[in-house]
This record gives sequence, structure tokens and C-alpha cells, in this order.
Amino acid sequence: MAQSADLRRTAEALIGIGSSQSSDSNSQKRLNALSERADRPTLVAIARLLLSHAPPAWLAIALDQTGVKREYIPSRDLERLSWLGAELDRLLRTPTSS
Repeated sequence: MAQSADLRRTAEALIGIGSSQSSDSNSQKRLNALSERADRPTLVAIARLLLSHAPPAWLAIALDQTGVKREYIPSRDLERLSWLGAELDRLLRTPTSS
């Protein structure tokens, strides 16, 4: 979670690289609101938002009716998502839910 300590800069960077289009004011507002505090629910909400805007290529093959098949997630991505712990599977199955 230390990597996400500066959430305002993270949100600004995401907007700057096009993860949130200028015309998508709702996404900009959501990112800006999320950048104001750094608690766990905020970090999970940011992860959910990123997954819904730019789902990784492996997501389609890592999911099936029984759940998440972690063997199809690249080890580097799995390591970066490890901070989610038990929430990872739920988040990957429902990236756009609140």
C-alpha cells in the first residue's frame, strides 16, 4: 500500500495519461474525490475504477464460472495486486460494482 501513498499525484497522473478523458467529468470527479484520503476502502475503489477503465488482457481468461484462475495472472501483476488479499477475487469478478 506504500506505493499508493500519494493518491493525489496518482489520480492526476491517470487523468494526464488518458485513463480518464477530459470529457468524462464523472471519472475525473471520482478520481479527485478518491485522492483525498488514503484508507483501504479508497485504495480498493481506485483499483476497481482502474480495472473498469482499463481491464488487463489476462482478465478474460483468468475468470470462469468457478472463480478466478490465478495461474493465468502474470506473476508480476499478481504480486502488485497482492495487497488486496482475499478481496482480489471478488474485485476481479465484479470490477465495476461499488
